[in-house]
Amino acid sequence: MQKGLIGIGLLLAVAVMLSLSVSAWAEIPADVEDLVNHLGFLGYESEERDTYISVTHDDKTSFTLQGYEGGILVRGFYEGSDYSETHKGEFLEVVNELNVSATVMRAFLDSDGDLGLEAWFPAGYDKVRFAIFVEAWQSDTGDLLLSRYDDLAEFLE
Repeated sequence: MQKGLIGIGLLLAVAVMLSLSVSAWAEIPADVEDLVNHLGFLGYESEERDTYISVTHDDKTSFTLQGYEGGILVRGFYEGSDYSETHKGEFLEVVNELNVSATVMRAFLDSDGDLGLEAWFPAGYDKVRFAIFVEAWQSDTGDLLLSRYDDLAEFLE
Protein backbone atom coordinates (compact mmCIF):
# COMPACT_ATOMS: atom_id res chain seq x y z
CA MET A 1 0.00 0.00 0.00
CA GLN A 2 2.79 2.43 0.91
CA LYS A 3 4.58 1.77 -2.41
CA GLY A 4 1.34 2.54 -4.24
CA LEU A 5 1.03 5.89 -2.47
CA ILE A 6 4.65 6.74 -3.24
CA GLY A 7 4.04 5.89 -6.90
CA ILE A 8 0.95 8.09 -7.03
CA GLY A 9 2.82 10.91 -5.31
CA LEU A 10 5.66 10.63 -7.83
CA LEU A 11 3.20 10.71 -10.74
CA LEU A 12 1.52 13.81 -9.32
CA ALA A 13 4.87 15.55 -8.89
CA VAL A 14 5.82 14.78 -12.51
CA ALA A 15 2.41 16.02 -13.71
CA VAL A 16 2.84 19.32 -11.83
CA MET A 17 6.33 19.80 -13.25
CA LEU A 18 5.11 19.12 -16.79
CA SER A 19 2.21 21.55 -16.41
CA LEU A 20 4.62 24.25 -15.26
CA SER A 21 6.90 23.68 -18.24
CA VAL A 22 3.95 23.91 -20.65
CA SER A 23 2.92 27.30 -19.25
CA ALA A 24 6.51 28.54 -19.62
CA TRP A 25 6.41 27.31 -23.22
CA ALA A 26 3.61 29.71 -24.13
CA GLU A 27 5.08 32.88 -22.62
CA ILE A 28 6.42 35.36 -25.14
CA PRO A 29 9.79 36.83 -24.04
CA ALA A 30 9.77 40.43 -22.85
CA ASP A 31 12.03 41.60 -25.69
CA VAL A 32 9.52 40.54 -28.37
CA GLU A 33 8.62 44.21 -28.88
CA ASP A 34 12.16 44.82 -30.18
CA LEU A 35 11.72 41.94 -32.65
CA VAL A 36 8.33 43.25 -33.80
CA ASN A 37 9.74 46.77 -34.26
CA HIS A 38 12.64 45.36 -36.28
CA LEU A 39 10.23 43.38 -38.46
CA GLY A 40 8.08 46.51 -38.89
CA PHE A 41 11.12 48.34 -40.23
CA LEU A 42 11.42 45.53 -42.82
CA GLY A 43 7.82 46.02 -43.96
CA TYR A 44 6.08 43.38 -41.86
CA GLU A 45 2.82 44.06 -40.02
CA SER A 46 2.06 42.32 -36.76
CA GLU A 47 -0.98 41.62 -34.63
CA GLU A 48 -0.86 40.29 -31.09
CA ARG A 49 -3.08 37.32 -30.32
CA ASP A 50 -3.59 35.39 -27.07
CA THR A 51 -0.45 33.25 -27.12
CA TYR A 52 1.35 34.39 -30.26
CA ILE A 53 1.96 37.30 -32.62
CA SER A 54 0.81 37.06 -36.23
CA VAL A 55 3.30 38.59 -38.70
CA THR A 56 2.43 39.31 -42.34
CA HIS A 57 4.14 40.86 -45.35
CA ASP A 58 2.80 41.56 -48.84
CA ASP A 59 5.69 39.77 -50.59
CA LYS A 60 7.10 37.33 -48.04
CA THR A 61 5.98 34.28 -46.08
CA SER A 62 3.61 35.11 -43.24
CA PHE A 63 4.44 33.58 -39.87
CA THR A 64 3.79 33.66 -36.16
CA LEU A 65 6.03 34.40 -33.19
CA GLN A 66 5.48 32.49 -29.98
CA GLY A 67 7.51 31.85 -26.89
CA TYR A 68 9.37 28.56 -26.81
CA GLU A 69 12.25 27.25 -24.68
CA GLY A 70 13.54 30.66 -23.62
CA GLY A 71 13.31 32.19 -27.07
CA ILE A 72 10.98 32.75 -29.99
CA LEU A 73 9.62 30.08 -32.31
CA VAL A 74 8.93 31.43 -35.80
CA ARG A 75 6.31 29.35 -37.66
CA GLY A 76 4.76 29.59 -41.11
CA PHE A 77 2.44 27.24 -42.99
CA TYR A 78 1.39 26.49 -46.56
CA GLU A 79 -1.83 24.53 -47.04
CA GLY A 80 -1.45 21.05 -48.51
CA SER A 81 -3.39 20.11 -51.64
CA ASP A 82 -5.63 17.13 -52.27
CA TYR A 83 -2.75 15.62 -54.25
CA SER A 84 -0.48 15.83 -51.21
CA GLU A 85 -2.92 13.70 -49.20
CA THR A 86 -2.64 10.82 -51.65
CA HIS A 87 1.11 11.23 -52.29
CA LYS A 88 2.42 11.83 -48.79
CA GLY A 89 5.60 9.80 -49.32
CA GLU A 90 6.61 11.95 -52.30
CA PHE A 91 5.79 15.11 -50.36
CA LEU A 92 7.94 13.96 -47.44
CA GLU A 93 10.87 13.39 -49.81
CA VAL A 94 10.65 17.01 -51.01
CA VAL A 95 10.33 18.24 -47.40
CA ASN A 96 13.45 16.27 -46.43
CA GLU A 97 15.34 17.81 -49.35
CA LEU A 98 14.31 21.27 -48.14
CA ASN A 99 15.75 20.48 -44.71
CA VAL A 100 19.08 19.48 -46.24
CA SER A 101 19.41 22.88 -47.94
CA ALA A 102 17.93 25.18 -45.28
CA THR A 103 20.00 27.48 -43.12
CA VAL A 104 17.76 28.20 -40.11
CA MET A 105 14.41 26.74 -41.13
CA ARG A 106 13.15 23.24 -40.64
CA ALA A 107 10.27 21.97 -42.73
CA PHE A 108 7.69 19.36 -41.72
CA LEU A 109 4.23 18.08 -42.54
CA ASP A 110 1.69 18.79 -39.82
CA SER A 111 -1.21 16.53 -38.88
CA ASP A 112 -3.44 18.21 -41.51
CA GLY A 113 -0.92 17.57 -44.31
CA ASP A 114 0.17 21.21 -44.48
CA LEU A 115 3.78 22.22 -45.01
CA GLY A 116 5.09 23.73 -41.79
CA LEU A 117 8.18 25.91 -41.60
CA GLU A 118 9.81 26.90 -38.34
CA ALA A 119 12.96 28.30 -36.81
CA TRP A 120 14.00 29.17 -33.26
CA PHE A 121 15.67 32.41 -32.19
CA PRO A 122 17.07 32.69 -28.64
CA ALA A 123 15.81 35.44 -26.34
CA GLY A 124 17.97 38.50 -25.98
CA TYR A 125 17.38 40.86 -28.88
CA ASP A 126 20.50 41.98 -30.69
CA LYS A 127 19.97 44.02 -33.83
CA VAL A 128 22.78 42.45 -35.86
CA ARG A 129 22.07 38.84 -34.80
CA PHE A 130 18.35 39.24 -35.45
CA ALA A 131 18.99 40.85 -38.87
CA ILE A 132 21.16 37.85 -39.84
CA PHE A 133 18.48 35.46 -38.59
CA VAL A 134 15.67 37.23 -40.50
CA GLU A 135 17.75 37.30 -43.67
CA ALA A 136 18.38 33.55 -43.38
CA TRP A 137 14.68 32.91 -42.62
CA GLN A 138 13.63 34.97 -45.65
CA SER A 139 16.13 33.11 -47.83
CA ASP A 140 14.91 29.73 -46.62
CA THR A 141 11.19 30.55 -46.87
CA GLY A 142 11.57 32.53 -50.08
CA ASP A 143 14.53 31.67 -52.29
CA LEU A 144 14.79 28.03 -51.21
CA LEU A 145 11.07 27.34 -51.60
CA LEU A 146 11.04 29.17 -54.93
CA SER A 147 14.00 27.11 -56.17
CA ARG A 148 11.92 23.99 -55.45
CA TYR A 149 8.70 25.41 -56.92
CA ASP A 150 8.35 22.66 -59.53
CA ASP A 151 8.70 19.99 -56.85
CA LEU A 152 6.30 21.70 -54.41
CA ALA A 153 3.60 23.10 -56.71
CA GLU A 154 1.36 20.05 -56.88
CA PHE A 155 1.56 19.48 -53.11
CA LEU A 156 0.44 22.97 -52.06
CA GLU A 157 -2.77 24.99 -52.52
